[in-house]
Amino acid sequence: MIVTYPFEESVIKQFQVDKTIYDCIDYPGSGVQSGDDILMKKRHEHLVEMADAVCVNTEAFKPLCSRAKRLVKIPVGYPLSKFQGKTYFPTPNSLHSIPRPLVGFIGYTFVRMDIRLLLSVAARNRDMSFIFVGPLVGDLRHSNVSRQKIREFYHLWKRFSSLSNVYHFGIRAKEDIAAYISAFDVCIIPYDLDQRPNQYANPIKAYEYLYFGKQIVATPMKPLMDFKEYILFANTPEEFSSKLRKALNTKLSPREILKRKSIATSHDVRKKAHAIMELLPSI
Repeated sequence: MIVTYPFEESVIKQFQVDKTIYDCIDYPGSGVQSGDDILMKKRHEHLVEMADAVCVNTEAFKPLCSRAKRLVKIPVGYPLSKFQGKTYFPTPNSLHSIPRPLVGFIGYTFVRMDIRLLLSVAARNRDMSFIFVGPLVGDLRHSNVSRQKIREFYHLWKRFSSLSNVYHFGIRAKEDIAAYISAFDVCIIPYDLDQRPNQYANPIKAYEYLYFGKQIVATPMKPLMDFKEYILFANTPEEFSSKLRKALNTKLSPREILKRKSIATSHDVRKKAHAIMELLPSI
């Protein structure tokens, strides 16, 4: 049996299984001191000890699973097939009238993002257009952050989205996502690292950006440090602005673009499945 989240520990107890693999893909807990958080961490620790093998997709997770009988690093496993088969992606009509350069983000817009950082960066760089493609998450009743943090996010989001150089397009068809990424001049991942789980985030979007050979500016999440040669990291508005300009002023060679695509391809979901299938006979 393969389990992915600590709360699935109870599922294992319901079945007679010979072997168990714990695929640890996320930080085990909310980062907020609470009864639920303590319980989740205990379940994670129990799973690590009882599993026949524990899989992680980044060096950053290894210390969280140090008591495993067997610890194996495997690919992240994102659905690369949705991008393959096409070599040309026309710029979406919605971007044609927006001034370049385009600084883009793909994914859910929600409290996980460092909205204070974004507000300051966009205000400082009025010559850049900040593009957000993905839904604004409205129902955060089960969020791991405080109500105050959620209210603060929405208050600042209103200020941020009202800036003349910020564009939020909401939900787009999956088949259109590639065209947006392809059109971006720089891609960003501005997660709020005051939230401990974000420090261990390994966003799928990073691999999607890399697949398209894009320059990336991100807050320094531990898993993304595996690719520090290909991602520019920044924590403050000053640093983020500087790294954006550096990315925009740096033209990647075809070889550098191909290397980024190669890294992304190595983390395809089929590569992950293959790695797990190879692991099974040895446990």
